[in-house]
Amino acid sequence: MPKVVVDTTPIISLLTIDSLELLEKIYHTIIVPKAVFDELEEGIAKPYTDISHYPWISIIEISQPQKVTPIAGLDKGELEVILLAEELKCDLIVMDELMGRTQARKLGIPLTGTIGVLLRAKSLNLIPEIKPLLTELVDKGRWINKKLMDKALELAGETV
Repeated sequence: MPKVVVDTTPIISLLTIDSLELLEKIYHTIIVPKAVFDELEEGIAKPYTDISHYPWISIIEISQPQKVTPIAGLDKGELEVILLAEELKCDLIVMDELMGRTQARKLGIPLTGTIGVLLRAKSLNLIPEIKPLLTELVDKGRWINKKLMDKALELAGETV
């Protein structure tokens, strides 16, 4: 079973479209750093963020928080996702923010994002299409780059 660490934005995005369970169906269990949990608890998405009751989500603190040093452009949640992924030798990070993704790539950590999760769900026949979910994300205020959306629809074999 892969070890997967998930950042705040993919959780909020999947909650927004009532699809958080896709993470369980695809990865069976996920790891959420304590800083991400705190962001969810404190954030504007508070109405849908009580993830602590999901038995397939492990909320974990990094083992040596005193060694956390800020990296320009990363918030505490993104930083802890990357540090925890390294510490636990995780197989995958699920993160949408460009700066965090750039840092993860520099460290050689495999990653995907919300759209990657949706593409994987479609490839596993967990959902019939990604287009309605991407449209719902945008309709509910989540920003998706048009080129990225078009590429995702192309990869999914759905008309642009």
